[in-house]
Amino acid sequence: MCDMNEKKDIISGYMVTNVRRMVKLCPAIIIGLSILCFSVLIGAKVFLGNSIEESRKKLVIGAVGDVKNDFFESGLTALCNLDATRFIIEIVSLDIEEAESLIREGKLTSYMVIPEGFVNSVMYGDNDKVITYVCGEGDKGLTSIIMEEIVETFSNYITYSQSAIYASSKLKKDNGMGSLSDKELLDINTRYINLVLGREKTCELELIGVGNELSTVGYYFCGLLVVVFMLFGISCNLYYNRRSKQIQRLLYSKGHGFLRQIIDEYVPVLLINLVAALIIWFVLSVLVNEGSINIFQLEMNPIRSFWLFLPKMIPVIILISIMQLLIYEITQNMVSSILLQFIVSISMAYVSGCFYPKQFFPEVLQFVGDMMPAGVCINYMSSCITGNSMFGSLIYMIVLSAIMFFGTILLRQIKIRGDIA
Repeated sequence: MCDMNEKKDIISGYMVTNVRRMVKLCPAIIIGLSILCFSVLIGAKVFLGNSIEESRKKLVIGAVGDVKNDFFESGLTALCNLDATRFIIEIVSLDIEEAESLIREGKLTSYMVIPEGFVNSVMYGDNDKVITYVCGEGDKGLTSIIMEEIVETFSNYITYSQSAIYASSKLKKDNGMGSLSDKELLDINTRYINLVLGREKTCELELIGVGNELSTVGYYFCGLLVVVFMLFGISCNLYYNRRSKQIQRLLYSKGHGFLRQIIDEYVPVLLINLVAALIIWFVLSVLVNEGSINIFQLEMNPIRSFWLFLPKMIPVIILISIMQLLIYEITQNMVSSILLQFIVSISMAYVSGCFYPKQFFPEVLQFVGDMMPAGVCINYMSSCITGNSMFGSLIYMIVLSAIMFFGTILLRQIKIRGDIA
């Protein structure tokens, strides 16, 4: 009878003991969370601030070669003062030595080489001269691709417009109507100029987002939240590493199975992660209210939408909490557990696209990233914000949680039974 009461006391008290331990460690954990959040916020502020600052800078394009022609200078002046590209592009006339020097110093985005006789070639309908586009050695990125497209677009406008003018003139002559009059030539050229200058009206711009249909701020909001929750496990290091293997063996010998042990240890971890989420949400809601965080899907009622989003984070917190418990179950001491937690979190966040859109990775790596806990968390959160179906991501999160949970139980079983044997 005494053994039964002792067994009952041990079994009923283990979870309570763990909760009390977590409460005692709460101040240290909250301080760790504060430092982590502060570091991430500073990093995000610097990164997003630099991105915004970079986005406001004009792309400086050099024009070298045959640029002294009156017609070319007139066209360049029109582009720099009338065209919509004047807000993002600045075109400057340079000689080849200046252009090469400035592009090496990073003061010039690129330059285009206008071949000798280009304007005359266009005027006489030959169109046999090609504009060459040159960029820096390490600048073969999105900017250079855009600039190549811009140069090609202008070349095509000139080529096809002049071809159309000469075709109109030939058609008129072939039908015995004489040559184009000055008024007709002026009218056709004016139409083409208006077409070029007003080309932004020929298409409709739809913002589809930087990744997962989210804006830049929305995407990094999801990514950095996942990073914070994964790294938060390091703050709970004192709780994880003070679990006594002797007590675990004693509980097992008294009939307290591995499943019940893991549940009793997991519940306090889940509770502290939920408390951490509440604190993070409170801080972020202040930033949302100030307009520092602006997600266009939440613009109608940002604060209300932001707090309604919190309950949807529970599956993410459950999954990451189980992952943290599994990582600490693998390791044997404090140093190795912190290192493994950090390496796994950062590596997973990198491959899953937490730091920048995963679309930059090869398709195989994108698939691998989506299969990882961090990747599925980002996809789930993105779907919650955009209003897309999150059923697939939610089911996969449940499956992953179950796999890692039973993996933790299996590891505990191997360790305890191995020690007893």
